[in-house]
Amino acid sequence: MIRTLFVFLMMTLLTSPVGAEGAIWKISNGEQAIYLGGTVHVLADADSQIPDIYDRVYNQTDKLVLETDIGFFRNFPTRDYLSRQLALSQGNRLDLLLSAPVYKKLVNYSRQAGYSPHHFRYIKPAGVMLTMISDELKRKGFSDEGPDFTFYARAIRAGKPVQGLETPHRHVDYLQAMGKGWEDAFVLQALSDVTQVSESMHNIIAAWRRGDEAELEQKVLAEMRTVLPNIYQTLIVERNQYWLPRIHSLLQTPETELVLVGVAHLVGEDGLLRSLRGSGFQVERVE
Repeated sequence: MIRTLFVFLMMTLLTSPVGAEGAIWKISNGEQAIYLGGTVHVLADADSQIPDIYDRVYNQTDKLVLETDIGFFRNFPTRDYLSRQLALSQGNRLDLLLSAPVYKKLVNYSRQAGYSPHHFRYIKPAGVMLTMISDELKRKGFSDEGPDFTFYARAIRAGKPVQGLETPHRHVDYLQAMGKGWEDAFVLQALSDVTQVSESMHNIIAAWRRGDEAELEQKVLAEMRTVLPNIYQTLIVERNQYWLPRIHSLLQTPETELVLVGVAHLVGEDGLLRSLRGSGFQVERVE
């Protein structure tokens, strides 16, 4: 069983391409075309080489399109804004929001992980989970300084246009709202997942390298639909539906765009690839 919450988020939010082969599809509408690439967020040293296919496609395109403007998240005011959005409102505390047994488990985890016992007391469950993800993966040798920023920086230096499928503030809204209304279950799932996230990410990256749609759907999405259906609905279905008209509009422009999104958005019954095929576009895997 995959560690559903952490792995899923690493495949859907703030993404960056890694691996040896990768997964890119050409989407065509007559003579107009875009390239749609599947990505993941974090990478270990062994996975850090950017596959040649991404460079080759990037060099053939006129514009880079990411999930959101990642440059926005590299400045201090934005980091401060994100921290404020992940903090509980004044007068609220996590030990009042969670049941006593669940908060006790979180306190025990905090001690074992080297935090102060009440490190998370004033943070929303989403902030708790994101902190746990980030710190655990760093301890296991993963880095969030991924090639997405490399492509972004390369495009900025070259004057190549860059745009996002959603605004940074919309992106933050997805982050901070996770777990709202079912805080106990969300924190318990995070506590369960954190011990296995490193192993799970290595397995997912291996499947991603092969570009195996069926395996990626099974490893990333099948369990998520059952275990965390509300997060699946919000982070995959809702965002895909929001992005699709924007992707369609790219197919009406004279430019050729490279669109990079989390690979979990591409595969499965609600994935972008199936939706684009169903809309009559030609979808071809780029080798």
